[in-house]
Amino acid sequence: MSFSSLGLHSDLLENLKAKGFDTPTPIQVSSLPLVIKGKDVAGLARTGTGKTAAFVLPLIHRILNSRANDESLKQESFARWTDKSYILILVPTRELAFQVQDNINEFSPTLNIESAVFVGGLPIEKDVEALSKNLDFIIATPGRLIDLYKNHNLHLGQVEAVVLDEADRLFDMGFADDVKYILTRIPKHRQFLLFSATLSLEALYMGYEFGAQPVELSDSKKEIQKDLIEESLYHISRPEKSTYLLSLLKSKSWRQAIVFSNYKNQILDLEVFLGANGIKSLGLSSVLTQAKRNKVITEFKSCENKVVLIATDVAARGLDIEGVDLVINYDIPQNSDSYIHRIGRTGRAGRKGEAISLVSDKDAEWLVKLEEDLKIKISIGWIEDKDLLKDFVEFKSLAFMDSSTHHSKHISQSRRSAQGKDNLKKFVPSKNTKDSQSLKNIKSKKVVAKKFVASKKFKPSKQTKQKSSSFKIIKGSKRSFRRGGAAKSSSGVLSKIASWFK
Repeated sequence: MSFSSLGLHSDLLENLKAKGFDTPTPIQVSSLPLVIKGKDVAGLARTGTGKTAAFVLPLIHRILNSRANDESLKQESFARWTDKSYILILVPTRELAFQVQDNINEFSPTLNIESAVFVGGLPIEKDVEALSKNLDFIIATPGRLIDLYKNHNLHLGQVEAVVLDEADRLFDMGFADDVKYILTRIPKHRQFLLFSATLSLEALYMGYEFGAQPVELSDSKKEIQKDLIEESLYHISRPEKSTYLLSLLKSKSWRQAIVFSNYKNQILDLEVFLGANGIKSLGLSSVLTQAKRNKVITEFKSCENKVVLIATDVAARGLDIEGVDLVINYDIPQNSDSYIHRIGRTGRAGRKGEAISLVSDKDAEWLVKLEEDLKIKISIGWIEDKDLLKDFVEFKSLAFMDSSTHHSKHISQSRRSAQGKDNLKKFVPSKNTKDSQSLKNIKSKKVVAKKFVASKKFKPSKQTKQKSSSFKIIKGSKRSFRRGGAAKSSSGVLSKIASWFK
């Protein structure tokens, strides 16, 4: 089947042909005819299958027909379309917003389609300036859109269609009330589209609550697990995770890999660890400013050598990156939806990929729930003892959190660390610290928390009688020393370090 057989506008077909898009994907074949006819749609499709184009293409088609003002095209047009009308696309993250805009621009370079992105972390004055134009698409995160509405910069009465992209994540990230606030203020007679790699009843009920009658298009969760993605898990203890992570990255064949952590405070730990062992890595979390996040994503996409992206679910949500060969769950996700999104970063666009999960005893209950929900049994992998690395640089983080504690409890502390991440101070040994001359100072702009890095042969143990004189302290903000809302003094922390060598 070709795009032309789906009845798309001739000008749109020319652009698709020029870009080399000839054959629609299954979700596009199912979605395009319905959206073109003005139907409400709830689409479930795994990542990498072109679900963004599944709603962008038919909406552009309807806009072009609306401009023609042809009575014969009435069914495939927006009946009340004017110069002030627009399509509203709500997304959970800033990165996804810009990716959707990139798709719109890619499909319509000659069609005079105007779009704008409104997200937090960027100057709102630029948003106000963009609203002075006649926009066809507004792509926004809910919070920024509400700010513009309350400041009387934006009118919601001209919305002709609303799209919830990555709908489940909008709810997972706490945007449910914001989405309801917006939906109550847009016209009742508008097209309602909802797309995601997973689709919960809560998201569907939201549509029904506001008068939508979406046609459900879905791939089963089980289908997402097969064919292109080879899955496996490794049963190991928590202290072994870093060893196995490094051993897998050293032994597997890959060019681009993504390592997922449940904890934003752990991203930099892993980045330092892999970097110290000769693996180029880039950390991506909400602690970074928007400009730095964009820089990380661009560098990861364009890097010609082997590179690892270390990310949380929120930071990596919606990333459109082709060519990822390997995904490693350093921490197993705590629900099946997140698991699907993670492994969906690989096995895209017809290319095979591999997804590995490192499972400790504290992760076991989440593994059981995940396999029950997906009705699968993930195969167990192992590394031969000869392939398990023995000689490498280890680290111990003073900010390390127990795996049973979810990172969302530490959001306020992370925000404090973000404010002080570049406030690097000279290390001054405590009076209680023996062999203070052996301590070396390292300044690193990448480090948010204080971390301990030591070669394995100097790893402290109860049997260690002689104090090591070969270890390094990387000192950043005081974030890592906060426990229960109080900050420990530097001398107290250094005393703790010294105690490791007794």
